[in-house]
Amino acid sequence: KEDFETRYGWMFLRYRADVWFWEFVVMLRKVLFVGFGLLHDERFLWAVYLAGTALAFGLQILCVPFAHDAANRVERNYLFAQLITVALGGAYLFGLDMTSFLSTLISLVLIAVNFCMLWPVLVLAHDFIHARCGWYRVAIDTIRTKCAVLCWRNRGNQSTSMQVLIGGSE
Repeated sequence: KEDFETRYGWMFLRYRADVWFWEFVVMLRKVLFVGFGLLHDERFLWAVYLAGTALAFGLQILCVPFAHDAANRVERNYLFAQLITVALGGAYLFGLDMTSFLSTLISLVLIAVNFCMLWPVLVLAHDFIHARCGWYRVAIDTIRTKCAVLCWRNRGNQSTSMQVLIGGSE
């Protein structure tokens, strides 16, 4: 069992136990999108992408598959941004008569939506880095404390203190 989890755990351990198969759902979505991408009718392809993204977004909200809330938030935001991007991309695909103001407005909405999608990722990265640096600071403080204790204990013998600090023997 441990060997199986070590080898294949990345596919199911990040999901809740009742939706352990979610990685296969995600892969199926990607394969279908790529498969439909071989079609040459852009309007039909756009409709398939829009419907598929809307379905994936709905399933994400209903199933909440990830074991961690932050991962669910990131995936939900990603799918929402993708849905808005595909939907607004239809305006360009269908060649709607747009003024430069409307075109600029759609571009700004797309930038804002995609930035909002990235925000939770940036927060997660910040928290991860802060946690790592916090652990590092605690480790460094512990080492400094131990070194200070060793120096104090061996304060009469200067050479012994230096050997202990640089890893030598007493």
